Amino acid sequence: MERLLNLYLSGRKVDFTPIPLDLSGATPFSLRVWRETQLIPFGTTLTYGQLAARLGLPKGSRAVGQALRKNPVPIIIPCHRVVGQRGLVGFSGGLHWKRRLISLECGE
Repeated sequence: MERLLNLYLSGRKVDFTPIPLDLSGATPFSLRVWRETQLIPFGTTLTYGQLAARLGLPKGSRAVGQALRKNPVPIIIPCHRVVGQRGLVGFSGGLHWKRRLISLECGE
């Protein structure tokens, strides 16, 4: 795991999906949101509304945001790839980290 994180933090695309996660305390809705978030490609962002629409909930952006707020493993479940309609909002580690992770993935 440490090797994968180091690769990621050096700007390399890393597939974290094979890592077993204990998400047993999560609600079924949160699990759906987190699984869909893991499908957002490296270096790509979606808005909360776009992610909600992918889940079949075109008016569910706030619910998606609440589920992502409870994400216990940022980076592995890359909630930093989900942004507001008008820019960066919300991230458990702070917006400066969200900005840095997005920049890292975009090669900036």
